[in-house]
This record gives sequence, structure tokens and C-alpha cells, in this order.
Amino acid sequence: MVKFAVCDDEPIMVDYISDKVRECYPEECEIEKYGDGKSLLADSCRQNFDALFLDIDMPGLDGMELAKRIRENNQYIKIIFVTNKDNLVYSTLKYVPFRFIRKSYLDEEFREAAEALMDSIAQSNASLILKTKDEDVCVKVCDIVYAEVNNHIITLFLSQGKLKINKTMEELDADLGKFGFIRTHKSFLVNYRHIKSIAHCNIFTDTDQCIPLSRNRADEVKLRLQQLSRNK
Repeated sequence: MVKFAVCDDEPIMVDYISDKVRECYPEECEIEKYGDGKSLLADSCRQNFDALFLDIDMPGLDGMELAKRIRENNQYIKIIFVTNKDNLVYSTLKYVPFRFIRKSYLDEEFREAAEALMDSIAQSNASLILKTKDEDVCVKVCDIVYAEVNNHIITLFLSQGKLKINKTMEELDADLGKFGFIRTHKSFLVNYRHIKSIAHCNIFTDTDQCIPLSRNRADEVKLRLQQLSRNK
């Protein structure tokens, strides 16, 4: 079950966007409706939303400030701005929006955004069963920050903790490549979602870890990261 929130100070627009979401996911979603940002912010601390459809121009807590405050506590949530303020598209980039839909072109732009959104959510929620020395463990893909091989032993560094698994790096690369993992070095495989920055021959993660970047892979890694980030 995928959980959405729709927030707009115009009730007719809340209902319209909610109906569009329901058309795309008739049996797979739950939709919460909000007429102001303050109410959604309060509920976001108690509910795990997968994606938010936010109007930008709302009285009180506007869409961009709302996105900023929600993003502080949830880096994975998908944010789609739906607005008449076309000129603000670049101002929203700091909040890492998944899409920017113009209300004047809502019917034309919504379908593509909805399809891309569902594909992205499915990847974010994907899990793998991995073998350790003692047992099989289910690991959520988005919780894997990176993998490192040392003396033929692979260690997964997770958002919390780490795990040693029985696989080769080539096998793990084949399993995780489709989920946006990038081979930055012969000994490292990194989840693009956790890459915060690249400087010289190092990659820095949002968990404050530094990972080497091979010089001969640098251009390819940067291009792949750019491609993946468009649908983050």
C-alpha cells in the first residue's frame, strides 16, 4: 500500500489531484487530503507518507517551507510541487523535488510524473534476501549505503550498522545495479541515494563516510549519478 498526501488551500484542487492519483493507482494507494501546510506537517511526524503533492502558494506555511521542514526528518519522501507559480521551478530545487507540475498543464504532465513516481517508490521499497555466515537476512535496498570488499569478504554498510555477506562483488553489482548502485572503485559499490557530494577522488555520503573514487571511473560515475538523480 502506497500512502500519498495532497495539500492545497483550494479544496477543489485537492479533490482534483486526489482523483488523478486514484486514477493512476486505483487499488494500491491511500490518500490523505489537507487544506493547509500546518496540518500536513503535524501528521507527517506520525504517518509514513511515500509521496506528497504540494501547492507552493498557500497562506501561513507555504509549500516550500513545508517541504524544507518535512525533508529535514525524511530524506526519502517524494515531493511533487503542483503550482501556478511556474517561475519558482528553480527555487524549489534545494528541496529535491521529484517533479514540478504546472497546474495549467496538469492533465498533460501528471500521467508521466505518476508513472515515474510509482517506479521510483517500488525501487525504494525493494528488499533483498542476503546470506550471511549464519543466516539469511532481509535487507531494504534503500538502507544500504555502500558495499566494500576486503580479502574476498563483502561488508554492507547500512544506514544503521553493517553486515557481512556471502557474495562476490560482481554478483552483488548484478543484483543492485538496477536499483541505482554505482561501482565507484573495484572494491566499492555505492547507493546513489546516499551520495552527498564528490570532491577530487572521494565520494562523501549522507552518513558522513568517505569512499574512494577511481580516476578512470570518475566521468562515468558522475554521468550515472546525474542520470539517476533526475528521478530521485
